[in-house]
Amino acid sequence: MAIDAADLPLLFGEAKRCPFAGSVLTLGRQDVTVTPAALRRVAGQCGFDLPRPLPTDLPPDERLDDGTLLRALGFDEVDSMDVSDYEGATVIHDLNAPAPPEGLEGRYDLVFDRGTAEHVFHLPNLLSTVVRLA
Repeated sequence: MAIDAADLPLLFGEAKRCPFAGSVLTLGRQDVTVTPAALRRVAGQCGFDLPRPLPTDLPPDERLDDGTLLRALGFDEVDSMDVSDYEGATVIHDLNAPAPPEGLEGRYDLVFDRGTAEHVFHLPNLLSTVVRLA
């Protein structure tokens, strides 16, 4: 799923209400359609100061990746969970399984889903896993 410029005001609003920090797990890798220039522009329009500067070596007109975006919003660590490593997930796990991967319970401050849940057949297992990871 994608995070685009229309999503940024909502993310900025949440980060203002309760600043993002710690570790985040995304369910699936997130496609980001936002460039560094667009991120800075929308942040300025929303009166939001990015908690962390973007890396200086980013081309201003290339899309950000999900890790770079989420770190700029304040997270220290960004992981992604998927059933395979096809898109470069850092945690390989089938969300249809009855339990989260060993050692990850309570590991994350936020579990972020932008559409992966619609591809999981066993929703009770998915929801139980998400609760246990946070």
